[in-house]
Amino acid sequence: MNYKTYFKFGSWAMLATAAIHSLNFLSNPQPANDTERQMLDLMNTYKMDMGAGIQRTMNDIFTFFNLSLTFLCALGGGLNLLLVKFFDNGALAKRVVTFNAIFWTIYLIPLWLMTFLPPEICFTLAWVGFAGAWLMMRRT
Repeated sequence: MNYKTYFKFGSWAMLATAAIHSLNFLSNPQPANDTERQMLDLMNTYKMDMGAGIQRTMNDIFTFFNLSLTFLCALGGGLNLLLVKFFDNGALAKRVVTFNAIFWTIYLIPLWLMTFLPPEICFTLAWVGFAGAWLMMRRT
């Protein structure tokens, strides 16, 4: 396999991650006990003062970050799939592949430290594609 194949794999993995992550918006978490019920109630009802007259619930902030991650994955995967069409330009290919390999390597560190299994698997698969593309590109 050549570096383009690995790169496309990583890009498609990002798009799949965006699709999987968007499923999060289809359901609401159900509390398993009284403590979780109280926490979810506070997350949905307690409005914190963010300054400048803006008040948001923790659920508002959480939803924004979920949406941001979905868009990041969709943009990253889609843009990479557009850029791979121009990889006949060796300088562009090297820069894009190197950027993705470095960015997703750095991104994986806090992801592995602070999240849970499904995103760890999805992002690691994408990283394997980008890191594989970088390694294959260095061999040529």
